[in-house]
Amino acid sequence: MKTPLVSVLIPVYNVEKYLSRCLDSLINQTLTDIEIICVNDGSTDGSLKILKQYQEKDNRIVIVDKKNGGLPSARNAGLDRARGQYVGFVDSDDYVEPSMFETLYKTAKKKNSEVVICGAQIFPETPRATAWLYQCLSPEYHHYDTFEPSLLFQNPSTTPFLWRVFIQRSLIEQYHLRLDETILLGEDKAFQAKVYPKAKGITVIPDKLYHYCWFREDSMMGQEVYHISGKKARAHCRLVEHIAGLIHGESDELERQFLAWSIPFVYSDFIYLTLKEKTELAPGLIRAWTECGYYHHSRSLEGWIQENYQYVDEICAEKPENVVLSVVLVVEREVKYIKKSLRSILKQSVKGMEVLLVNNGASKDTYLMLNRVLFSDKRIRLYNMERKAYGKALNVGIWLAVGDYIGFCDADGWYTHRNTLEQWFSFAKKEKADLCASISAIRDGTQFSEPKEINSTGTSITKRNYCECDFHNVLFQTGFIKEQKLEFGDCSIFTGMIFVWMSLMKSSVRTFYTELTHIQRRRYIPDQISSEECGRIFAALVQVMKISKELQDAEIHANVLHVLNGDRYKNILIRNRKTKTLSTKECPNGENSQIKTIESLYEIMKSVDPKLLAKGGYDLEQPYTVILCELIAGRHKFLADLSNRYHD
Repeated sequence: MKTPLVSVLIPVYNVEKYLSRCLDSLINQTLTDIEIICVNDGSTDGSLKILKQYQEKDNRIVIVDKKNGGLPSARNAGLDRARGQYVGFVDSDDYVEPSMFETLYKTAKKKNSEVVICGAQIFPETPRATAWLYQCLSPEYHHYDTFEPSLLFQNPSTTPFLWRVFIQRSLIEQYHLRLDETILLGEDKAFQAKVYPKAKGITVIPDKLYHYCWFREDSMMGQEVYHISGKKARAHCRLVEHIAGLIHGESDELERQFLAWSIPFVYSDFIYLTLKEKTELAPGLIRAWTECGYYHHSRSLEGWIQENYQYVDEICAEKPENVVLSVVLVVEREVKYIKKSLRSILKQSVKGMEVLLVNNGASKDTYLMLNRVLFSDKRIRLYNMERKAYGKALNVGIWLAVGDYIGFCDADGWYTHRNTLEQWFSFAKKEKADLCASISAIRDGTQFSEPKEINSTGTSITKRNYCECDFHNVLFQTGFIKEQKLEFGDCSIFTGMIFVWMSLMKSSVRTFYTELTHIQRRRYIPDQISSEECGRIFAALVQVMKISKELQDAEIHANVLHVLNGDRYKNILIRNRKTKTLSTKECPNGENSQIKTIESLYEIMKSVDPKLLAKGGYDLEQPYTVILCELIAGRHKFLADLSNRYHD
């Protein structure tokens, strides 16, 4: 049988929606002398059926059917079966340019290169990928006669992503190179660390021959949970230790560049792990870095990299406590009072506390301050994320928390005294409460608002008092929150309020700690919000009303109407100046009409149960459609004024 010029290896696992696109791009290659090795890695959907259908049409397709073993295992099975002079890799949810393998093959022959690396296009355009990814997949031309360490550890356009690497198979077989099947994240870079140093001739070309699907809606949630669960961080630590074993003793420059890459690479994930996880991983990392000459090379490393190493080294001496309370603090900007807030948390006397700092796009100066605090107190876990809605940042805190209870402090707020959390937590735990509310206060300048009077001193307090709580003055049982899959929505000024309401409706045991626990500086509340924000709020309230009706929760049912029709929020919600600032031409879908807002409010009013309202304490002599009526009246007045101006 004639040896093909190229073997293309495709791992396949449950990709029936994308597989045909991928295979079509391969069977139509301008280089026809190829074999297409498809490794079905235990798919449970229709992927294998699709492979067999294509095999009937094109005898260049080879199917390897195996039990599920993960991506490295599937690629190894493909390498074992490959017969081509060169090997290329394609992921089954991606596709390639018709000329990809002809271009790579001709480049390898012309430049006498055992490795050729190309660029890639990124899709979809929305949401937008990171600038790093675009840079990574947009290489400049360069030819290396011999291996240079920068290919592995400095040049972002040559690692990772094995699918843009074209390798002479004789190189792979000469050293029997295979992917390490224990490396399930970063396996591409680990394999490149085996291949690149042994290659005679490496050519990088700028041609974007590959189409990389960087975002799949059906997989992003799993990826996010995988990342936040700490599995990603642990996998990265394993990768670093593995590569250290590969390059140890090769050359001083290779070890130095490995240290300059691997220390910050691990640090960014390491700092959000639990202290217990950190103490388990730190010794292995320090050992790997020491064996690769850290003390020999440390003076040539930048100061911040040395600090990263120092943090991991200091962790080795820590003895973690059992975590009973997680305190979440989201930092979004240059916050004037963040230091006071942090001090109030860190001086708390409760034993077994962890502090989860979620950096949601804070300024550079604030981030540097957070890092300094991180070094000073090892109970702190720091998670850095790109700026997203406040609710999403709070959800990160929930996902990270491992304490029995979880509380939320505010960057402009603080706890009243050093024993606050210890006493509050002890009370909540004693009562075995799903949630435990408390009293909070607002500080405006030097004046403290008086806490609202309560009509009970224990657990018999009515739920109506709970409905008025802000999430900052509630401790939540972490298991309860996670089991009920409760999350903060993107609900503007209602974000915390709706989370408390949903928690109340799902809870079985709630209690009230009758002490002042949290002080909040008075926040600026806008006198209007956009149509988009209104839409998100009302969509969430539709769900609250629906659930309160299903559960016959009279207090929540009534409280939604109290809030909507109360002076504090009603005017904010009905003031929408988009109607006054955007023309109809600028809003072809009617975004400036308030129709969607009115429809959402109408949905809320339709779901009202008057008997449930009365039971919840709503005075039925007062109409509950006040906000809806005023919104419609305001819209009519605007249209009338607009018409009068037009006729004038």
